Amino acid sequence: SRGGKLVRLPFCNTLEAEALGASVRLGAQGAFVPQQPYASPQDLPQALHIASPRIDAMMQAIGLLRNQGLCVAYGTTGIFTVLSQLIPMSALFKTLRGADGPALLERVENACLDYAERAFRAGAQVLSYADPVATIDIVGRRTFNASVAPSLARYLEGVHRRCPGVTVFLCGKMSQSLLDAGAARFESA
Repeated sequence: SRGGKLVRLPFCNTLEAEALGASVRLGAQGAFVPQQPYASPQDLPQALHIASPRIDAMMQAIGLLRNQGLCVAYGTTGIFTVLSQLIPMSALFKTLRGADGPALLERVENACLDYAERAFRAGAQVLSYADPVATIDIVGRRTFNASVAPSLARYLEGVHRRCPGVTVFLCGKMSQSLLDAGAARFESA
């Protein structure tokens, strides 16, 4: 890590969905969204702004830990996983195949990008990105190539533009999915 010990925040992957209207339950396996709050993408709030008192507390924690000289890795939940916590997967896939798919992805990408930038500005030096429902073995090669990989590419381009010098960590399953789809290549350092 750069500058000392590494600390990983937050402790769950439900902050984004909760901020966008989902109810979160704590169980033995951790935090989860038991039921999506919206029936379709059209029911989502017009303005997707990922902010809440819990997120404010996380941003304060980033600053406090960074001021103590620790390297903070901040975990962000991927675009498709956030969407799956807000609307049923059947509605999501139907929308992705239709004319409204690109606009929906752009709205959520921008909200997730704003959130990542906020964590970076608070002091996170590493942004971790995991999107477990968007791996190629779950969504299939066609949806992965048509929607997931391009969406992730736009998101990563935005992170690098808006968060200069940040290190981005992609989860292993997403990295492998990108390689399997031919959407990325491995380069040895």
